[in-house]
Amino acid sequence: MPSTTRRTSTATPARAPARSSPTRTAEEAIRLRNRERRRAPRAPGGFMLAIATPLKRRAVPVKDISRSGVCCDLPFPIPVMTRVRIELELPAGILPDTPTRRIPCEGAVVRCEPVHRSGSGRAYDVAIFFLSIPTEGRAAIEEYVSSKLRD
Repeated sequence: MPSTTRRTSTATPARAPARSSPTRTAEEAIRLRNRERRRAPRAPGGFMLAIATPLKRRAVPVKDISRSGVCCDLPFPIPVMTRVRIELELPAGILPDTPTRRIPCEGAVVRCEPVHRSGSGRAYDVAIFFLSIPTEGRAAIEEYVSSKLRD
């Protein structure tokens, strides 16, 4: 029978540095959970958007907008990750040659949370991430956001 030799390593296994187990306070946990995750600055809306889902179409006011997405309140919920078609109606003053600029976009719902309104029924806070938007439309949104942040 052939003899088998077992090789043993002379190297000592690496040990992870000792970690102290920090205890987070409730305030720190809340701060971490609520920290700002947006990468693009956002500006208040003040104009309308038309949203079309596979089942409904509705015009609603924009709460805020950035180069990466838009937020609005809807009277009906839309499941997260649903693709939607939207048309933004940027107000006058953004582009000098047109009083209102219509920008067609496609997006995905990334948040849909119920909000409480007194006396007006149910509403849902809906955030939409832009998936496809024309280059000139994105430029118009960036111009709008910059102008609102300067005000």
